Amino acid sequence: MKVIAVVLFAVIAAANAGIAPAAIAPATIISRAPAFDSAV
Repeated sequence: MKVIAVVLFAVIAAANAGIAPAAIAPATIISRAPAFDSAV
């Protein structure tokens, strides 16, 4: 469980540093890839 807390802390720290959008965007694009492919 401590590993999850450390990961969440790292994510929050990255968000505070403004890195979150750059890290989340690719993940969002990847998760939407099937829908994007079917739309294209």
